[in-house]
Amino acid sequence: MISIICGLFKGTGRGLPHSVDIYSPEWVDKLYRGLKRNITIDWELFCLVDENYNFKEPVKPIPFLDPTSPGWSLLAEFYRPDITTNRRMTIGLDTIICSNIDDILSFSLDIGLVSDPMSGIGMIKKDEVCNAISIVSDKTAAYIWDIWTNQKEWILRECTLPPWNTPSELAMMRKLFNADGKVPRIDIGFPDRIHSYKMHIMKDPILLKTTSIVYFHGIPKIHQLHNKSFNIELLKNWEGMK
Repeated sequence: MISIICGLFKGTGRGLPHSVDIYSPEWVDKLYRGLKRNITIDWELFCLVDENYNFKEPVKPIPFLDPTSPGWSLLAEFYRPDITTNRRMTIGLDTIICSNIDDILSFSLDIGLVSDPMSGIGMIKKDEVCNAISIVSDKTAAYIWDIWTNQKEWILRECTLPPWNTPSELAMMRKLFNADGKVPRIDIGFPDRIHSYKMHIMKDPILLKTTSIVYFHGIPKIHQLHNKSFNIELLKNWEGMK
């Protein structure tokens, strides 16, 4: 069994670019259906929430312990030990599952992140990582949670994302695991399977022939895709028409 964890919360007043008045329970349901179509091993989907939402799919809602934590920092709760003792994959709602990911979910190291597609551009250092997905063991989740709960003030002060200087669990993960640029990369372990829409698919749509996971960061988001042939294929996956 692997536990997959996402989050649904209001972006208003958090200083979060590209995240206000976008996400709804429908996004969680679509993510659930995409996972269901493309996983054959035992799995479950938890969604951390800031209020009571009505999901159509059998998503397991879990209230945030501190929904007021600023910026993206509340997503440190993805690693709460009380959610599950299974290996876990964290995933954003702005993600489309395009093909079977059983093998990706079998990633067996204690932690795996994804190469940041913006590495070396602007303020993002070379060999940086992002949290399009993460896969961690129960031991690593407990370690992350211990750091968060015992050093929260330091994290909120020092673990921020430029250029917005917004507290972020991603910035925390980078400091904890990728200071030397050598944290294991899931996308390297499974080449041509995990792609950024903006930095990969838009530039080379043929990548859709091999990709299993497409993640969206910044703009556009999934609901903003224009009517191009490769976008139509992606939207069919998102809408459950494939």
